[in-house]
Amino acid sequence: MQIDEMSTERPSASPKVVIAMVLLWLLAALSVFATFFAWQDYGARIEHNQNPDSAMLTAFSAMIVMAMALPSATGFQLRKNWARVVGMVLSALGCVGALFSLAVGPAGLIALALYGVLYAMLISATAKEWCGRPRRRGAWD
Repeated sequence: MQIDEMSTERPSASPKVVIAMVLLWLLAALSVFATFFAWQDYGARIEHNQNPDSAMLTAFSAMIVMAMALPSATGFQLRKNWARVVGMVLSALGCVGALFSLAVGPAGLIALALYGVLYAMLISATAKEWCGRPRRRGAWD
């Protein structure tokens, strides 16, 4: 076997990888805006002598999502497998949160669909290969 045959070139970005990357960056951008607006709401509630507890919880939650989404989007673009795993965790948690938000209204359906698509794209074999993880060979391969 020659060295050229043992090359470990990573594949170019497939449509699934591109969709995952776009959704991760969209999630990261939205989490930045959500964090800003949540802290703004917290300040407004303090200013108007209203109970700020739910606004503070929302602001901290948005900060946690932002702290996970920004490195995940950056790392996935740089082909890091840890970023793919963090994105999968974030999308799974997002699906759970979207299920709870369905009790309030149908807007959670959009979030549920987007998080579900993101999870499906990140768990795909092409996303694994994008991050340098070799395909598993089954007993029948």
